[in-house]
Amino acid sequence: MAHYSKIQKQTLADVEQLEQAIRDRLVYGVLRALEAEVLAGSGTGPHIRGILSTSGIGTVAYSASELPADQVLRGIVSVIAAGANATGIVMNENDWASALIAKPTSGDGHYYSGGPFSSTPQVMWGVPLVPSPAISAGTVLVGDFSLGAQLFIREGVNVLLSDSDGDDFIKNKITLLGEMRAALAVWRPTAFCSVDIAA
Repeated sequence: MAHYSKIQKQTLADVEQLEQAIRDRLVYGVLRALEAEVLAGSGTGPHIRGILSTSGIGTVAYSASELPADQVLRGIVSVIAAGANATGIVMNENDWASALIAKPTSGDGHYYSGGPFSSTPQVMWGVPLVPSPAISAGTVLVGDFSLGAQLFIREGVNVLLSDSDGDDFIKNKITLLGEMRAALAVWRPTAFCSVDIAA
């Protein structure tokens, strides 16, 4: 995985702390790319085969008659039925927000969740929930992340600087490249379940 940024050589020399700030952002970008790969990487070329792209994971089809939270519960049950324990839920941040503001279509208009003035734990049905832009809207991943998969880090995030990319040298630019090497093993695909919460 790689993430890069270009900057004028003079700017880098003139502004103290800028190199470290750029390095920090490159590390963040590489780690976000890793998150996307672990969840849904295609497995082709340099890409990791992500959990959602692994054959054999459980599935819960969309049902218009159920709330998304109820469908997630069916995903948790699928993981338990496969002999694993649901240790995490990954949900698109917009789907998570929609679940938090869901209200009955009739009645007093109260929220199913605690509402805006209570603490909002990132948990659903007692399972920790991570809202993430790395998963597509309408898809939720439920799984036993400790039993079902393992991430191997061959090289942590390295940040390299060079003026040899394209015409950087003649334009007085520096390319900063953040990269890492990692692999994912999905030991038990059945320890995961993909839940469709949108048509």
